Amino acid sequence: MRLPALALLAGSLCCRVGWCWEEEQPDHHFVHADCNPDAPGSRPAMLIERIMQNYSRNEIPEPLPVPVQVEATIQDMTELSVLSNSLTADIWFSAIWHDPRLAYRHLDPCRANLSFDDNFERLLWSPNVCLVNTKNTRVHSSPKANVLLMLMPNGTVWLNYRVRVSAPCDMDLTLYPFDSATCQLVFESYSYNTATVKVDWMPNPVTIVPGVELSDFHILESHAFKHTEVYKAGEWYRLSIELKFKREYSYYILQMYAPTYISVFISWIAFCIDRQKADTQIDEEQY
Repeated sequence: MRLPALALLAGSLCCRVGWCWEEEQPDHHFVHADCNPDAPGSRPAMLIERIMQNYSRNEIPEPLPVPVQVEATIQDMTELSVLSNSLTADIWFSAIWHDPRLAYRHLDPCRANLSFDDNFERLLWSPNVCLVNTKNTRVHSSPKANVLLMLMPNGTVWLNYRVRVSAPCDMDLTLYPFDSATCQLVFESYSYNTATVKVDWMPNPVTIVPGVELSDFHILESHAFKHTEVYKAGEWYRLSIELKFKREYSYYILQMYAPTYISVFISWIAFCIDRQKADTQIDEEQY
C-alpha cells in the first residue's frame, strides 16, 4: 500500500470516529490561503522539534478517559492446527486516539499528515493496546519493523502494526471430519484501565482480505464483541474478535473414508464364498 493511500485511509478512519480535521475548517480544505510550503518552520524536522519541546510521554492527554478506537484486518491465515489448538495468521491492527499536545496546524497549515516509524512511536504516549490472549505474537520485519505512526494536523494519532499471531482456538473433534473450530483475538490496553482509557471498536471493526482461506477449513462468520474485564487492579475494556471455521470434509471422504470402506467391502467377499464347494474344488485339483 502506497503512502498517499495510507494517508487517505487514516483520514477516513479519523473522520468516522469523530476526529476529522476537515470538520474544523469551514471551507473543508487542507491547504490554508497563507500556506507557504517553503517556509523554514514548515520542515518536518522543525515541526517535530517544536512539537516535542515541552512534550512528555509520561503525561496522559486530557480529558480522561482518552477515547481509543481499534480495528483489525486479517491479511492472511496460514494454519489452523489441531495439535496446538491455534490459528496462525498475519493481521494489521490499528489504534487511533487524540492528543492535542501534538497538534501542528497552527505551525504548518499546508501539511496533511506526518508519518513515522517505530523509533518515533517510543517517544509518544500510547494507550498500549495489545493482543493479550495469543500464544505468540511477532511484529513483522521486512527488513525494518512494520510499524506506522501517522500524525494528523489536529493531534490525532494513528498507530498501525503488522503482526503474526498464534491465536487460541476451541476445537471439538467428536464429529471429525464434520467438526468446527472457534478462534479468538482479544485486544486490551495493557497499561491503562477504564478510568484512563476508553477502548472501543471502529464502525467496521474486522476486515478479512478477499481470497484469504485455509486449505482444510473455510470461514463461516466473524463477530466483534466488547465487554469489561475485572482484574484485581481494576476494570479494563476488552475487545474480542471471534472467527468461526468449518472443516472441508470432502477431501477426507475421498482420500480417507472412501478407500477404507472399499477395502472393507472387498474383504467381505471372502465370507460370501461357499466353503464346501471350495474344498471340493481343491480336492479335485489335487487328484
